[in-house]
Amino acid sequence: MRTTCGSLLVALSVLSAQAECLAAKDFARVALAGGSITETVYFLGLQHRIVAVDSTSLYPEDAKSLPNMGYVRALSAEGVLSLNPTLVIGENDMGPPYVLQQIERTNVELVRIDEENSALGILRKVECIASVLGQAEKGGDRISSDLMPLAERLAEIGEQVEIRPAAAFILSMGDGTAMAGGNSTSADGFLRMAFTQNSFVSFDGWKPVSAESLLNASPEFLVIAPMDQDLTDTAEQLRGLDAIRDLPAVQNRKYVIVESMASLGFGPRTLSTAVSVAEAIHGPP
Repeated sequence: MRTTCGSLLVALSVLSAQAECLAAKDFARVALAGGSITETVYFLGLQHRIVAVDSTSLYPEDAKSLPNMGYVRALSAEGVLSLNPTLVIGENDMGPPYVLQQIERTNVELVRIDEENSALGILRKVECIASVLGQAEKGGDRISSDLMPLAERLAEIGEQVEIRPAAAFILSMGDGTAMAGGNSTSADGFLRMAFTQNSFVSFDGWKPVSAESLLNASPEFLVIAPMDQDLTDTAEQLRGLDAIRDLPAVQNRKYVIVESMASLGFGPRTLSTAVSVAEAIHGPP
């Protein structure tokens, strides 16, 4: 365990040398594009600098009351610049590219945060955002006190796992459609964090899956994220979903219901969600 955590700290220690993680010139008025970026800025206690967020910034609840500049992948230069930001921080898929070029031509600083769907990637994201906002020391303190213990718990669980069971990550849509996360998705990264093997690495991205496809894939466990339902009353409704109700994993109650952004966003909450799912699948360490 000490070796694992030591490796994480060593990896984090080289971040300050990366150009994209250097302190911005002016972080007085910050626009954020991406739910995990917004969550992280709140986690760092720096929300007083936010002047705008994108439409995926739904956590924490207070973020919903901030001026909204549209979807992270479909920003407009006019919408962003009308809010007079001195700095724009976004996830790696923010865009479109020509809009980012328009913003940069106005001398508004723009920083894109790399995405790595792993525990280390989350720690790097927090450290990088803290550094960009001139709070590298505060970021290090929050990582040490709040996130490193969760990374340690994940590592402990991983040390006891001998065989990684097959699992599928399912997005349950309000219309009854089940979407499975394939290769190169945040769902695949989350399943790896929980020490399972993704049953749907045969395709890339997200795809709707039928009951037959799920039965053929035979996942031993399911991680289910309802998109349009309250987590407190979805278990029975999900067991009635045509695409999954006949699966042995559902009938044997080998599934975990998670919040979609908490599991797929790869912000600070994703670490604690991964610990909970890993413990549910493998048992506590």
